[in-house]
Parts: sequence; structure tokens; C-alpha cells
Amino acid sequence: MTCSYRKVFAEMSKSGDQKATILSNALANFDAAAKLLKDEVSPDILEKIRIPRERIELALSPQLDDRQVHVFRAYIVRHSDALGPAKGGIRMTPGVTLDDVTGLAMEMAWKCALIGVPFGGGKSGIVADPEKLTKEDKQKLMRSFARNAHRHIGPQVYVPAPDMGTNEADMGHIKDSISYSLGQATTMGCYVTGKPIILGGIPGRREATGNGVAMCVAAACGVLGKEIKGAKVVVQGFGNVGSVAASTLLEMGAIIVGISDVHGAVYNAKGLN
Repeated sequence: MTCSYRKVFAEMSKSGDQKATILSNALANFDAAAKLLKDEVSPDILEKIRIPRERIELALSPQLDDRQVHVFRAYIVRHSDALGPAKGGIRMTPGVTLDDVTGLAMEMAWKCALIGVPFGGGKSGIVADPEKLTKEDKQKLMRSFARNAHRHIGPQVYVPAPDMGTNEADMGHIKDSISYSLGQATTMGCYVTGKPIILGGIPGRREATGNGVAMCVAAACGVLGKEIKGAKVVVQGFGNVGSVAASTLLEMGAIIVGISDVHGAVYNAKGLN
């Protein structure tokens, strides 16, 4: 294709809307790129890769520590499996919607295609506040998700991973529950990534996303003709990804001047330590 990435991304940047949803922004970015490729890709192909392959809604009903049955909504979206099984994390927040998960799955499809890994795009969402769940209740919720979703998860279909609100322990619970459901304990490692190392996970997985963010920031500085060393950085979000990104950027020589998360923010123009 003769259309340059720089031209595509410049067009996409015009389509962003801070008030828009995750899905509407994903669609706007896709449509902006498609507009530039209209002479090289048929409308039917563009329409096919614009529409998600599958959207699933689940009702999870674990019995929690209060001995009451609670109902939680959950979503799974497979946007594309053209390059391989769908790949994408499980997000747990009280405000996640089916449209959010659809937009995130679409973005995962483009990420996997751009870097050339043999996966399509997928994503899951569980409508719950992990900060209000005990460790035991969260485990019960993740196991309920696995029991209800196991037909939609697998190395040929969709391979989930940690995302906002979930972690490697949660992936371990999913692996264990699917193993129990299918009776194939020795082969369930490929059903989920981001597991604890003792369950077949790999070293560095927890830090991978944050390190990737830091590398992208450094690369962007290079494109802009700036040095990462001495650059002042503000990090929005300080969970697993943000904290690792901040640490890696600090090692690269950047100066972290601000950090914010759901609880508040700190700022020091001279840098934080």
C-alpha cells in the first residue's frame, strides 16, 4: 500500500473526541484510516473488518461471603480471528460497558496486526468494583466468569489476560476453573496468559505493558527530535501499567513530575522520588 503510516495517523488524530466513548473513538479512528485506503481496499473488506465477529453478554451469579447470590454482568467480544485466536485482557470496573469492550477488542485487533503477531483482537469486561470485593469474593467472581465463559475461551478462540482491575492471580483462578470444567488440567495453560509463574506464566509479563508504554514514549521523543533523558513526564494512572512505566522512564533518565490515579494526584516541578 502506498499510503504512509504518518499520513494515516495524522488523519486519525483529527478524529479524537474527549467526550466520545471508547467505541466511538475506535470507530472514528478506523473510519479515518479507511478513508485514506479506500482506493486500495474494497468497501466489503473494510466493512467486514469494522464489525466484531462476536459479542457475548453473560450473567454471573456467584455466592459471595455474605452467603447471598449476587448478579454481575460480563461481556466478551471477539473482533477478529483473521490472523489467529482473539487476544485481549479482562477488564473489571464498575462502569465498563459492552460498547467499551467492543471498542477495546477492535483496538486489540489493530495492535496485533500492526506488530505482526498471530492473534486477532478480543476483550472481556466484568461490571464490578474490585476495590469493594474481598480477596475471596473476587476469586469467586473470577471462577464464576470462567465457568460461564469457558465455551468462549481457548487457544483456537479467545485467549484472555490481565487488564484493568484484574491480575495474575485472577488468571490462575480462570485456568484452574476451566481445567476443572473440562477435566484437562495438564493442557489448560494455553487458555489464558498472564498467569503466575508457578502455573506456567513467564517472567516479565507483569511489567511488559508498562515497559512497552515507556518504550513508546522514548520512541515518540525521538520522532519529535527530543531526548528522553531530562524530559519531564506526568503519569496518569498509577496501577500496574502506570507504576512500571514511571519506573522505567525514570531509569531512562526522564523526570517524573506528576502522578495521578483515582484517589488524587501529586506534582512537583523538580521531580518526584
